Amino acid sequence: MPKAPELLNDMDAHDAIHVLFGCPTNLAGEIVAHIWTAFGTTVSIKDMRRVNQHRDHRQVLEQIGHRKLFLTWIRSLPRILKVIIRTKKMKSRWPVEEVDAFADRPLDELRKEFSIRLIPFDPGEGGSGGAALRNLNRKTEQGSGLNALPRVSHF
Repeated sequence: MPKAPELLNDMDAHDAIHVLFGCPTNLAGEIVAHIWTAFGTTVSIKDMRRVNQHRDHRQVLEQIGHRKLFLTWIRSLPRILKVIIRTKKMKSRWPVEEVDAFADRPLDELRKEFSIRLIPFDPGEGGSGGAALRNLNRKTEQGSGLNALPRVSHF
């Protein structure tokens, strides 16, 4: 699905959050990325609500289906709780509005600076973007910055 022009900055920030916090682009990873966003970044609830109410986002949710979304949220509860606990231990929230300033910094350096401890995901959990995640994992091991990573295409 093409990105809505009015959401491009939000989507760039969301993609950076996926990379920085190590979230895959499957449904469980999307849920966890939203929790990291709400508790571990400077994104406001108002801005999250604005994006979530956008027609493109609602269409994606309709395609997923309420039942599948609900069940994935329930299965994700242990990870959600771990993320909330880990965000409380961060030195400070990651300033999303400064994403460009962090773009060329090594991920391991950023994670250390903000005390970000990733939540593990099993490679076999599947989801969209498996190939992209292999690239992300390979590049993060090399300490590449946010700018060096391939774009993930999701909403």
